[in-house]
Amino acid sequence: MASIHVVTANLQKGTPTAKAPGGMHKVAWQREQVSSAARVLGRLNADILALQEVKEPVASGSLVNPIVALGKFTDVIFLPLRGGKTLTGQPKNDVDLKGNGIALASRYPIGAREMIELPLQDPNGSWLKTLRTKIGLGEMPRRAILAEILSPDGPILVAATHIAFTPVLQDSQLRTVSGTLDGFARRNGKMQAPRLILGDLNIRGERPLALTGYDSMAEADTYPATAPTAQIDHILVQGGQARSAEAVYMGISDHRALRANVVF
Repeated sequence: MASIHVVTANLQKGTPTAKAPGGMHKVAWQREQVSSAARVLGRLNADILALQEVKEPVASGSLVNPIVALGKFTDVIFLPLRGGKTLTGQPKNDVDLKGNGIALASRYPIGAREMIELPLQDPNGSWLKTLRTKIGLGEMPRRAILAEILSPDGPILVAATHIAFTPVLQDSQLRTVSGTLDGFARRNGKMQAPRLILGDLNIRGERPLALTGYDSMAEADTYPATAPTAQIDHILVQGGQARSAEAVYMGISDHRALRANVVF
């Protein structure tokens, strides 16, 4: 039986959870809190890490690079939501990353990968609403990273994403992620591989399991960071079980990170 450590974290663009102490400059406070968050995430010992609301760079420097370094990740995908350059591999310096988006980091090599756009129009919506979204008036673009993680115990298929705030879009976007990951498995001849959907899904309770048909989910309240009362960040598992879930205060973001051991 194989086990891996999985973490998902909404970074809220590196925004410190608490206000800067009196007399401390905001940029210095952010730099301190980003460094602290990188240490916290590093101690979680994640084999696979999904990040949302990544901004590169932030005022204090890179947000992702210290997390990648302290987490000892060897392969990274950074996917901007609008324009920008998709990074695959490992950032060599701060200028390698630019934009706002999502990221997936792994201690194992990443094999096949795809980047997809999620639907921005509800089934009863109009083409005008979709156009407004495309030009930045309304719900922001949503994307997902699909990746084959080449773990020592065999391939694991992962989708990392950040689902819409708008309730009417959530079902169609999550079903798109799940269905596209199934197609990704077929195209790569990995139908028997376990699957994970990671990220801020903006969906509470066990509804993500009902929408995807997955076997298991990590359960811990992640929002708001200071005193969480709801879970909107998720680790969904198909072909395995999520165990020992915990929500971890990072020092940045209005979310807590969600960590779980996933057993296949």
